[in-house]
Amino acid sequence: MSKINAEVNNLDIRGLLERVDRARYEVLKAGSANIDDIRQADRNRIDTYNAEIVSYAAYIAAEPEQDYPESYPEVYEVNYMVTEDMEVIENLGLRDLDALYKKFVVELSNSQSARYPSGIKLQDKARVDSYMQRIDSLLTNHLDAVNPLDLPETNPSEASISDGKLGI
Repeated sequence: MSKINAEVNNLDIRGLLERVDRARYEVLKAGSANIDDIRQADRNRIDTYNAEIVSYAAYIAAEPEQDYPESYPEVYEVNYMVTEDMEVIENLGLRDLDALYKKFVVELSNSQSARYPSGIKLQDKARVDSYMQRIDSLLTNHLDAVNPLDLPETNPSEASISDGKLGI
């Protein structure tokens, strides 16, 4: 079983992990999660989630090294929204996408950068770029090419996903 680390020493990595987790949550709760197609509105939103992840990773990579001699090694709790019971959805394409996001979270939450006070190591940034390229490839080279699917005998296979969070 993969271990998602709930605590990191790096405030920048905490922010990146929470952004990836938020994208996971949105994908798992999307209108497309329980059907055999990815609706265009959901597909457009996925692109914006991914753009934010890429932008934030580039931002933390470009920042100068910070020195936190009095506060390091502070521990930051990562506020994950996704729970295991949310991971089983009808849409196999979105399930594949979520699996890639989850791998990203496991690897980054246990990375060397997660133990730094801030910033991201060059090698970890290269991994982040690679993970995002793989996610983009799944979306553009496979899912965009095969959707919409017509699966009258296998969809739905289970009861509907739960509701998302409500407003105040």
